[in-house]
Amino acid sequence: MTNYYEWITDYLSGELEEKDKQAFEAALRQDQQLADQVEAYRKTLADLSVLVEQESAETELKATLEKTGRDFFLKEETPVVRMPFYRTRFFQLAAAAAVLLLIAFAVFGPKKNNLPAPVYANYAHHYPASFTVMGANEELLTKAEQAFNQQDYAAAGDNLQAYLQDNPDHSEAALYLGICRMEQGRSSEANSLFKQLLNHPSYQNEARWNLALLALKNNNKEECAEWLSNIPEGADRHAEAQKLLKALGRPN
Repeated sequence: MTNYYEWITDYLSGELEEKDKQAFEAALRQDQQLADQVEAYRKTLADLSVLVEQESAETELKATLEKTGRDFFLKEETPVVRMPFYRTRFFQLAAAAAVLLLIAFAVFGPKKNNLPAPVYANYAHHYPASFTVMGANEELLTKAEQAFNQQDYAAAGDNLQAYLQDNPDHSEAALYLGICRMEQGRSSEANSLFKQLLNHPSYQNEARWNLALLALKNNNKEECAEWLSNIPEGADRHAEAQKLLKALGRPN
């Protein structure tokens, strides 16, 4: 099954071959979540373009102000009319102070944070479901796997919940049920399912990652950063966690 999410960057940069472009655009018409993510990427790229232009303009302004300051102090002018020393010195100091204040404000003054805020859709890259069958109701798990990989989270969640009633110890099913509930906006259920997996060594880092995504989706950046910081180096999600931490403006 083609993972069209991996094609987003090439599509937006115009690097897809024509047949791939047609296939991708057909997928866009059928998959609203994919279309939403493409639009989010497009907006992020536009914001970054504006940021680059603003940074370039600010750099030119700083250079101009710094040159003005240097020219003021290095240039010697012969006044036509000589003023008393104390007045001349006063105006020189006042002008120098004004120039230095302008330079200081340009370099050190308050700045708007123009970096686009991290968007949940840009980071919610879920691994495809491929369940290991445990116990009865194999059909439920097969249906859940197919629905999840087609991003039908409601159907996948219902089948997983029914499966877990008879197989409550299936951690993988619990993880994917949590993802389904997160995608459906059922945050309380998702939170409970993910936290139950924190004591499971094989799933605790995936649970931390999804708890961070859940916090990001709910616009709780402090909690998001806290969960991300607990994903250790070497874990599958560590690189993604560091990338999201950087987007949140947190040191790595």
